Amino acid sequence: DIRASLAGHFPARSTMDSEEMVKAQGMGVWMTAIFIAGQMAGGGVLMLPGALVNTGPWGLLLLAYFTVNGAYVGTRLGHCWIMVEEQFPELRREKCRDPYPTIAEKAVGKVGRYFATVCIMGVQYGTGIGFIVLTAKFMDNIFHYIFPDDMVMSTCRYTSL
Repeated sequence: DIRASLAGHFPARSTMDSEEMVKAQGMGVWMTAIFIAGQMAGGGVLMLPGALVNTGPWGLLLLAYFTVNGAYVGTRLGHCWIMVEEQFPELRREKCRDPYPTIAEKAVGKVGRYFATVCIMGVQYGTGIGFIVLTAKFMDNIFHYIFPDDMVMSTCRYTSL
């Protein structure tokens, strides 16, 4: 439980009920969960048809698992952010441009902030590569119908464009 792991870093506080979880301004727990699920699904929606064709029926099970997993993680991150805002009221008054590293820093220190930042950069890099490969496949499909086979480049060459 995240509260137990953060207990040594923050003073004790009474338990929160779900009514306290919704802020007057900003996102509450459920909106955060929906936002994160949508963010995670953004690039995946474009790649989903090809992935489902390649994985068959297991792909639907994996899709359901990762959907539930993403929604659950979103609720946990929402709870963590609310806990951090309760302990550090200055974060309520101003917008935070890097909430994941901030949560990690408040939980484990500077090492957590750096680790979260590296993880975010890795996800962004991987997403960018996925979009490049997807675009190259689209270009391959389009140019395959326009030009004769001997003039069409491979998908690998389109990625270098």
